[in-house]
Amino acid sequence: MPTPNLYAHLDDYPAEEVPESLRTNRVELLYVTDRTRQAGRNGEILYGSGRSTSVAYGSIVVEIGNSVPWKKLVEASQTDKRKHDLSLSIRTVREHARFPETPHPFFVVDGTIVEDEETRVAFEQTAAKFRRDLVARLDSLQTKEVIVFVHGFNNTFQSSAFVLAELWHFTGRRGVPVLYSWPAASGGLFGYFIDRESGEFTIFHLKAFLRLLADTPDVHRIHIIAHSRGADVTTTSGCGRGGLRGNGMGLSCVEVRGLEPHSTPRESISRRYGRVGGMDDRPARRCGAVSSPFRLHRNRLHDLGNVSAIWAGSTGCQIPCYRSSGFASRCPATIPSSRSKNTDRCLRPWAHGED
Repeated sequence: MPTPNLYAHLDDYPAEEVPESLRTNRVELLYVTDRTRQAGRNGEILYGSGRSTSVAYGSIVVEIGNSVPWKKLVEASQTDKRKHDLSLSIRTVREHARFPETPHPFFVVDGTIVEDEETRVAFEQTAAKFRRDLVARLDSLQTKEVIVFVHGFNNTFQSSAFVLAELWHFTGRRGVPVLYSWPAASGGLFGYFIDRESGEFTIFHLKAFLRLLADTPDVHRIHIIAHSRGADVTTTSGCGRGGLRGNGMGLSCVEVRGLEPHSTPRESISRRYGRVGGMDDRPARRCGAVSSPFRLHRNRLHDLGNVSAIWAGSTGCQIPCYRSSGFASRCPATIPSSRSKNTDRCLRPWAHGED
């Protein structure tokens, strides 16, 4: 993606805040997916658009540019006139483990449903392995946070990994990035309808994954970024309306809606609506300061608190406020008359289950 407006004009990429071990042009993501696994021509792991009843998790390494040094990557991340090619590529994909197929077999004993013991043990063993992999990454970070990205309609596994790699890089490489990839990108005349049904198919798996994260004591905060159809999948799975609380950690959900991942609207959210929120007095704290939907300002995810949703669309920030228990105090004093009709949805504080 092009350089975010904020960095391009202020040279403000937080390079000094990035841990030494992460100062590289490579980005390692964890992934969780219920796409069907395929084998590439050279034996590499690929994931298609088919639906798998068994959820896999693993790691994927995305390279930004070709062997670009960290210093030059930082320079390129602060200008809209780059001297280096920052094309993205997949270096490795490793599947670490696979959960048992769903639904799990069960028996009815004296009127009580009893889960198959072998399946239960297999699930717990895989869950424990995932937690170990996640905690090993958290241990090297000061912020014990997880950033989950749920993509939208017609997104492949690879393109979704690219989006999360860029998101994580441009938000200062905080926390552990995790890609949740569901079986989208079916293609064809009825591709959207197939993807929509795949979104319904994945809800059970996404719920189980979010519960697994929430039950991991080392995770202090979960940030969920959802795009397009992924936002519907995410909210149905329990994000928003007080659906997930975990063990007392903060849960933030950011919905990026109404734009394709690489489109570039000419008018930024910050210019259209000015400052949004009330986090502090620094003028850079804006809803996005963006020129593409995934150019979220390093606003940063950890500062958003218990956000239920921020919607960004091609006509601007459709919900110019933070939906939270402090709804009124965190909305702008005035909302521009040029807002889209969808902005009216901002006026109901249902972030904690209020209708």
